[in-house]
Amino acid sequence: MIDTARAMVSGVEQLIDQLAETNPNRSLAHRCANALTTAEKTPLHDLLEASMKELEAFLAREFRAA
Repeated sequence: MIDTARAMVSGVEQLIDQLAETNPNRSLAHRCANALTTAEKTPLHDLLEASMKELEAFLAREFRAA
């Protein structure tokens, strides 16, 4: 599960890097939000948004206590 989570985070980070220059010292969620607010919306925005939602759902399902 941890390897899967790391791979998903890496994928989100790669998409963020393609869209915008963000501060690597900020949280992934913050960096994602910043990248999604770049001026012109492209298909990469949709892919990043979907990937981040998938990552959040995975983390909630696999790592959060009920």
